Amino acid sequence: VTTTLLANLSISAAVFLADEVVVMSSRPGRVTTVMPIGLERPRSPEMMHSREFHDLCDAVSAALFGSRAIATAEDVK
Repeated sequence: VTTTLLANLSISAAVFLADEVVVMSSRPGRVTTVMPIGLERPRSPEMMHSREFHDLCDAVSAALFGSRAIATAEDVK
């Protein structure tokens, strides 16, 4: 088994590339969430348009920034 750690600043890239996304808190850096990414492999660019992909990105965003990170239809009116 090979393990690779990739620090990434892009949520969509992390979801596309990873089998698991680990979210850390700010100082002191602590693991707050470990989220499995259940997208099939091999992954294609078309997958980035799927509902499942966007739901995973939203979940990672919520884990990273809290519920304020997910805009609802009411927020964009």
